[in-house]
Amino acid sequence: MKKIILLAIGTSFVLACSGSPEKKDESVVEESVATEDMPATEDLMKDVQEMPSTDSLDDGSAESSSDESELDAGSAAMIRDAMESAKRGDLKSAQSSLESILTQPGAAYLAAYNLGVIHERQGQYEQSARRYFESLQKNPNFSPALINLVRLYLRQDRVQDAERLADRFANQRPDVLSHRVAGLEVGLYKGAYEDVIRKAKEVLRRDEKNVDAMVAMAQANFNLGRFELARSVVVRAVELDGSRADLFNIYGLVELKLDKKPAAIANFRKAVELRPQFPEARNNLGLLYHEARDFEAARLQFEEAVRVFPDYKHAFLNLGSAYKGLSRFRDAELAFKRAIEIDPQFADAHFNLAILYLDSDIPGMDPIARLQKSVDTFGQYKAVNKTMAKDDPANKYLEEARKAIEIEKQKQEMMREAQKGEES
Repeated sequence: MKKIILLAIGTSFVLACSGSPEKKDESVVEESVATEDMPATEDLMKDVQEMPSTDSLDDGSAESSSDESELDAGSAAMIRDAMESAKRGDLKSAQSSLESILTQPGAAYLAAYNLGVIHERQGQYEQSARRYFESLQKNPNFSPALINLVRLYLRQDRVQDAERLADRFANQRPDVLSHRVAGLEVGLYKGAYEDVIRKAKEVLRRDEKNVDAMVAMAQANFNLGRFELARSVVVRAVELDGSRADLFNIYGLVELKLDKKPAAIANFRKAVELRPQFPEARNNLGLLYHEARDFEAARLQFEEAVRVFPDYKHAFLNLGSAYKGLSRFRDAELAFKRAIEIDPQFADAHFNLAILYLDSDIPGMDPIARLQKSVDTFGQYKAVNKTMAKDDPANKYLEEARKAIEIEKQKQEMMREAQKGEES
């Protein structure tokens, strides 16, 4: 069986309905062991360039920028109704309702925040960032807006912007402990795990029941390979708050590392149950289904992951592998290509696409043309794989593809000669 690469991204978290940043080079790579129409997305780099600078954000120190008055019953009901519409998939209606209360005291910061979540879910990153900015301007103590904005910057590799923003609010408002979570997110993204643990402990000394700090500490210990310690932290956090999907996602990852797959599946399912729009948890659950060769169940999870997070290249890679397991080779090709479109330097996607061309009969594609695509794609894989090992199987498969082309040419030539003989 040829090497197939699956990638799990599960060490980053989501707050409310927003997506979480993808930690670079933090993937769990597994060997072994994907809708027909791939979702359209906006140009990510264009959005990054147009997003506002952190320097333009008012930190709320001016009295006029603060909107922390009590939320009235009518506004609260409108926000609840809007978010119910969003959960049903009626984002247009939710957006319209939230925009109508942007000027209402006490409700504007929540409306702006949830608008940011809706825009981010649709891949509209510039609009999302501006709404998170607006929420913070109206209520500078509202940590969810700060955390989601930091995560949005991290997802787009704007680490300096994310760090500057997190530090600025933590320093301006030291008594708002939840603001420090944003700094922990930056530390996790940068791989400064020991520093994250130290800072999380500082928060817990002031608030021993701070679940956000526990989540960060568990994730840091997980990334350091201290799985039993991470598990003990997660168990304590779940005791304090069993309603958080991010806790059950990291819980699943820890159990997986401790070779407790049934428990891992149960925790990933719980994470998805608590937050259906949780792409990382769905991707992780899909990986375990895929490993069990339940490709249809895996497909459903990966499809939902990319629907929620249209730029989730790892989920597209896994989606392609699930489609291949279902012999839906054209769909697999589209999924792998979408992963490469998101990140042209994504070596694993190039590799899997090359393997697909090598050993799968794609409908409507001439065998020689397909095999030549395999040769070309292996060449692209080698070009983007800067750390290619000497024993990388790509060279062997590349030679296999070239030989297969010659065999297919001989086969087709023989068939043409036989056809000529019959006609004469």
